Amino acid sequence: MEEQRLLKLLEKIKGIHAAIIGDVCLDAYWHVDMKRSELSRETPYYTRPVVREIFSGGAMANVAANLSALGVSNISLFSILGKDWRGKILLDIFKSLKFDTSGIIWEKNRFTPAFLKPVLRGYETQQEGERYDFLTPSPPDSKIVERLYTAFKEAANSFDCVLIGDQVLNGVITEDLIDRLSCLAAEYGEGKQNIVFTADSRTKIERFIHMVWKPNEIEAARALGTDTLKSREETGNKMLEMGARLVFMTLGAEGCLLAEKKGTEHISGFKAVPPLDIVGAGDSFHAAMAASLAAGADPKEAAIMGNLAAYVTIKKIGTTGTASPKEILKAYKDQKVKII
Repeated sequence: MEEQRLLKLLEKIKGIHAAIIGDVCLDAYWHVDMKRSELSRETPYYTRPVVREIFSGGAMANVAANLSALGVSNISLFSILGKDWRGKILLDIFKSLKFDTSGIIWEKNRFTPAFLKPVLRGYETQQEGERYDFLTPSPPDSKIVERLYTAFKEAANSFDCVLIGDQVLNGVITEDLIDRLSCLAAEYGEGKQNIVFTADSRTKIERFIHMVWKPNEIEAARALGTDTLKSREETGNKMLEMGARLVFMTLGAEGCLLAEKKGTEHISGFKAVPPLDIVGAGDSFHAAMAASLAAGADPKEAAIMGNLAAYVTIKKIGTTGTASPKEILKAYKDQKVKII
């Protein structure tokens, strides 16, 4: 991909209207200064003094943040959140990024998913401690899901791309909602509208028919009913047969496997120098890939864009990072020999 083509895509991405539907979560990093720890007077344990906390959107909220960082100015969110402190923090984040939150349903009996990550700091080192997860113990009520789908469908024809995320237990994307979204993908994915539907799912990517799939190797193996993959190319072709419109199987530092009707191709990744933090790299890939397709990129160009965004993100330590056009352009120039 030539530099002028990259610049053109980055500019066109700014004008798309993107929709996010699925699981949005809160990511929290609690920085604990163990140098200030002292033995508790009430228990035989040392305290963990939190001196700093950083909140950001996780799961599809991080995908939305990546879209925003790419310059997409029109982003609509569709999800179900609880009326709790985690939901309030997420709403503040969404407002700061100027997302359209009219598609979010607030449910008083539901937990807002959150992942709380203690970062223990010593004199010269730090490491992440055991994570605390807030997860809803039961699936959302079918009537609430119906409201969510109705709101989404009413606005669907205004979108250029729809990014779907199924990432937590008892999450927003129920079996019934998958079926309905698959029907919409078949209806809007061809013809004049040509809306790009992409799906990212931890456990059931094979259910999202007529969409672009973004599994990693573990998720792809699960979809095929195996523990490991014998052949990446065979896997890509099989997933096309199962109903995917395109397949971008992410391979970590190796980049991704692109599978389309005309064949499969390995799109190389870029070697980054440690220290690295891979948290959120898949979200960055998803956002850049989907936005590029909506902006008119061909599948290979979209894969390169996704790899560049992931490369930028993994070099940001201690946060679920994003990739801006300026950062992507710099990464392109640094890695140009591998791209062309």
